[in-house]
This record gives sequence, structure tokens and C-alpha cells, in this order.
Amino acid sequence: MFKVRSLSLKEMNAWISGYAEDLGVSSLIDVLEPAEEKIIQSERKEADVLMVFTDIQKDDPASAGIIPGKLLKLLPLGIPILAIGRKDSDVGKILNKTKTGFLVSNFEQLNVVMEKMLSGDSMPSPVRDEIQKFSSESQCGKLCCFLDQFIIKPGSI
Repeated sequence: MFKVRSLSLKEMNAWISGYAEDLGVSSLIDVLEPAEEKIIQSERKEADVLMVFTDIQKDDPASAGIIPGKLLKLLPLGIPILAIGRKDSDVGKILNKTKTGFLVSNFEQLNVVMEKMLSGDSMPSPVRDEIQKFSSESQCGKLCCFLDQFIIKPGSI
């Protein structure tokens, strides 16, 4: 039995339940009520897999670059991440580069990856140096360096 808990709205949970029912796997999934961050953090320690849903709007090329902030917080936890979204998503590129999980974009891929994750076979080994590049501190540093290029220094004019 898979337990799914989210920070999302009840509407998202209803969608997950409906999707599981459409696929005929609702007896394998228990969708729990959304919870506060504190409860999620506590339960996360017991999780076998962390799930992230990304934008699946294939008609908007810009949405491939949308990265949920939550993903960046999950990378260093050492728990495999399963992202569900469009196959050209930057989320997939990050998971591949950091070796922290998988991106799936259809039910067949989901089955294959879930079997891998549950059996422990072919699980990626996280690359700590790559994970560090996506930390808040590292991202902030890169942004500051970029912005420094546009700041006029006193006496430089």
C-alpha cells in the first residue's frame, strides 16, 4: 500500500484519487488529507520515495523550465525523488545530474520506476557536489554574482 500525503489543496488529492481509480490501482494507494509542513517533515523521515508534481502543460515551452522550490529542499535528504511531469522538464535534468531520482511522464514509465525503487535495483547514487550547486546558498551566490555585473561601482564612471 502506498500512502500519499501532500501540502496541496484537497482538489489535488481528489485528482490523485481519481487518476488512481481510472488506472485501476486505487486499492494500492491511500491518499491522506493534506497536512501542515511540520507533519510532512516528520513523516518524510519514514518515506521510501518523495514525489514531486511538475507542470505538464506541453503547449507552453516556458513551463519546461519551472522548477518547484520544494524540489531544491528535497535533493539533499537522501531519499529517492519521483517527479511526475513533462519529459522535457528541467526537473528531470536536475534529478539526472544530481542522481537523486527519476522523472516520469506516463504510466508505463511510472510502473518501471516504481518497480526499480521498491526493489532497490539500479537506484541512483546521489552526487553531493552536484546537489550543493542547487542549494539555496549556491543559487543565491550565483544570482548575486550576476546582479553585481549591473551595479555601477563608485568611481568607475
